[in-house]
Amino acid sequence: MKKFKTEPKIINIEDTNTTIIKIMFFNKHTKEDTIKNRIMNRILRTCNNLYRTPKEFETKREDLLIMNLSIDTNAYIENEVTYVTMTLPREGIIDEFNLEECIKFLHDTLYNPYIENNEFNNEHFNWERDFVLDRERNFPNNIYETLEEETIKILNEIDDVYITHEEFMNFINKQTPKTIYEHYINRIKNNNFVTYIYGNIENKEKILNTFNKYFKQDKEEIEVDNKYNRYFKLTEYKEFKKETKYNQTILDLIYQIKDLKTEEKTMLDTLFYFLNAQENDLIFQNLRVKNNLVYNSRVMENTTCGIINIVAFLNKEDIKKAQEIIEETLEDIKKEENFNIYKERLLKALKYDVLTEEDNDYNIVKDIINKDIKEEKTLKEKYEKIKEITSKDMNNFIDRLKLTRKLTMVGEKNE
Repeated sequence: MKKFKTEPKIINIEDTNTTIIKIMFFNKHTKEDTIKNRIMNRILRTCNNLYRTPKEFETKREDLLIMNLSIDTNAYIENEVTYVTMTLPREGIIDEFNLEECIKFLHDTLYNPYIENNEFNNEHFNWERDFVLDRERNFPNNIYETLEEETIKILNEIDDVYITHEEFMNFINKQTPKTIYEHYINRIKNNNFVTYIYGNIENKEKILNTFNKYFKQDKEEIEVDNKYNRYFKLTEYKEFKKETKYNQTILDLIYQIKDLKTEEKTMLDTLFYFLNAQENDLIFQNLRVKNNLVYNSRVMENTTCGIINIVAFLNKEDIKKAQEIIEETLEDIKKEENFNIYKERLLKALKYDVLTEEDNDYNIVKDIINKDIKEEKTLKEKYEKIKEITSKDMNNFIDRLKLTRKLTMVGEKNE
């Protein structure tokens, strides 16, 4: 659990002509909430009770010179954060700009939605639900979506946290203007929040007073559950095989880390960077460039769950050889000479990224917020942590890397 002050936190950034107000709502999360959030967020950011159509709403936003208004929810298995972000021009550079009117518009967006009979307007609900549903109507649309669905089913056997297509359709078909409105009441209207205001703010007292005039809270401090990781329990090895209509065959290998700890996430990131980042890209280099075994490859990591996923798109007769090369690649990293080369390449690229980020004040603010909310390391802190990793550290880590799931999706023919 972590405590936050509800008084807005001001972060001053010089040499910028924008001001950003970011409001965060914290909630527990279930899989069905993913669907409810998507519909709720779209309804809230496209209309309110004063401007009841997306066209009216957007016209008013533009008239007020609001540069951007977004509502998004990030879910972390058990918990979620809804971010409401409004970007404004800095006061004093445009005569027509009125800060108070913008803050009132933001308040109306969140607390004066378009409702009828204690539920969201039916027409607008249907419109936004259909928008969310549209991508799923013809699912799966391609080989990548088919792979994603099969991988989700396999991972859900370990820990049931991902939404399958079938679950998505069941969840969305249950929603009504009433269910989404009740969701809104719990998630937004009756909830406390944390606020950051950042930019080149000359009159801090004015912006604080104006914000607090419209956004009143009944608590000076709130406590939120800041658990954003749930590492999958290490499981026994299983193989899965599926026939597909596609030409290519897919080899999908899922690795877990035995007894992963939160402080080891940088180690997981480093291994991922070795395997996938442009500076080394070892999986693609070894499978495609050196051996011409695959059409393409992917490496994905999920530090929230503690997994690495290695995928190869190939001909079915090359499955065994490709898996051998993947295992050889992991063993190759354990050699001290190779480790040092890969680490030096990675640090060189990250150093450039750190310098670039330090030149961008908004990236610095993003780091501050992420560190406050999720206690994440900044890029510079991650860079310094990677510098400390030794070949022995990586050897021990890779020895704890266990292949627990193998999915083979066999194509109809070779190309």
